[in-house]
Amino acid sequence: MYDATVRAMVDKAVELGVNGAGGVLSLHVSQILQGTFSPELFVVGDFTRGPKDGDDGASFLAVALTKMAEMLDTLRDSGTTRGGKPLKGELDYRGGIARDLKEGNYVFLFFSGGTADEDVEISEAGFKAFMEAGSNNRSKVVVLTIYVGRGANPEG
Repeated sequence: MYDATVRAMVDKAVELGVNGAGGVLSLHVSQILQGTFSPELFVVGDFTRGPKDGDDGASFLAVALTKMAEMLDTLRDSGTTRGGKPLKGELDYRGGIARDLKEGNYVFLFFSGGTADEDVEISEAGFKAFMEAGSNNRSKVVVLTIYVGRGANPEG
């Protein structure tokens, strides 16, 4: 569903020389409340890093998913929404972008592994590809919206 989007994000990460993990998710806001959504995740190189400069190492995949969770709650870019006071479990890291596609439809793109600016750049590359893919991505959001609108029983 997100082939061009993921490819653009991977290509940008490779261009920047960044290993890490990220993902993309488009949905209608009602799906957040129902808890029914599946992001497409990907890894560039390694999704973890051992200790460096005295730290304990990092799980880029865990950080990327934390960015996604923050955006799902706020419908805004990660690391910009709570005035430096993240909820427990959030890290307040930039790198995830939330874009309003209108009528309750959103796309969330997130990456972790580079600097905050690199992570945002990788996510923005994915958004550009997502929009260029046009109706292929948005039509699937509409299908999901119709399904959600019918409630828990899709048969009627």
